[in-house]
Amino acid sequence: MNKILIVYIATGKYKNYFNRFIKSLNAYFYPYTEKRLITVSDKKISKYNLFINHNPWPIPALLKFHYIKNAIDLGLKIDKNFTHVFYFNANVVFLDLINKHFVNKGLIAVPHHMWEWRNHDYLSFTNDKVVNKDNNAFIKGRYTYCNSGVLGGNINKLSKACDTIIDWTNYDLAHGKIAYWHDESYWNRYVNENNVKIIDQCYSFAEDFPQETFFIKGKPKIMYSKADLTSIDKDRYFE
Repeated sequence: MNKILIVYIATGKYKNYFNRFIKSLNAYFYPYTEKRLITVSDKKISKYNLFINHNPWPIPALLKFHYIKNAIDLGLKIDKNFTHVFYFNANVVFLDLINKHFVNKGLIAVPHHMWEWRNHDYLSFTNDKVVNKDNNAFIKGRYTYCNSGVLGGNINKLSKACDTIIDWTNYDLAHGKIAYWHDESYWNRYVNENNVKIIDQCYSFAEDFPQETFFIKGKPKIMYSKADLTSIDKDRYFE
């Protein structure tokens, strides 16, 4: 039987999205499958919480896979029988039932919410391809540009992916290089070079861009709430 570990990172005011996230997670994301949440935050927001400082941008993004790896290690100490792990951005909200496509033998990635809108023009998402060929985020050839706000799969395979991306990131930082879209740039290289299943864009819909629904097949299942925090519920869990 599958057992799912959920990793959720939120510091500063992004903690105010936690209530919305957890309610929709329990309602829609594999509701009848055993799950355990590990939060990574500057304040204890769940039973299992890894404390980090609220650092200025882009440090939280650059270290995302460091945090995910630490959460996986903690999860396996709590229960060695976890089979899968999924990471979700702080502003993720589940809109509809999700009980397939995510849990399989490998890893899953989701196209960026503008992928269809921009007509699969991967060069419009990043300049790493053009001017940053000397860093570890460089990708050879054409590829599907994926976001890094929804990802995961087999727990051992994501742990291995984290190790690789941590090595890439640490090397670049030690040599004064920062990938254009930080963790997302490294994740795209990993997806492009490994057997990662890219699932439908209905799992990546941005509240800021409602016009994208015209490019999504079927009903949107995962939404990113506004990153500027203007759509937080009035009954905030944190002040």
